Amino acid sequence: MKKLIATLLVLCSFSVSAEWVLVKSNAEHDKTFFDPKTIGIYEKYRKVWVLVNFATPTQMGTDNAMSKSTYYKFDCKDSRYAVVAELFSSEPGGGGKVLKNVSESEDKWMSASKGSTLHSALELVCAK
Repeated sequence: MKKLIATLLVLCSFSVSAEWVLVKSNAEHDKTFFDPKTIGIYEKYRKVWVLVNFATPTQMGTDNAMSKSTYYKFDCKDSRYAVVAELFSSEPGGGGKVLKNVSESEDKWMSASKGSTLHSALELVCAK
């Protein structure tokens, strides 16, 4: 519960003061950004907020999500990532109503495939 409350507080503050940097726009025209002001450096790891603005709405129950804000933990040495928290919002830029909030284990690692948008984000963030 504490993790959920902390995530929501961070989300409220990060949308207002975010300085989003474009990572990539994919073939479907979804746009992915990261906020360099949110990068936390922990030895070989980086934690950062990444935002995806959807070109077409993503169905979330009876509502449509127009964006997804994800708090990632990146392993810069091994090119892998873990999702810490993920929020789907009704408006672009992480605005509007939060439609779905998911908290994950920081130890659930996945590979960032070369050429993927997430791998591009990892490279940009780990270069900081």
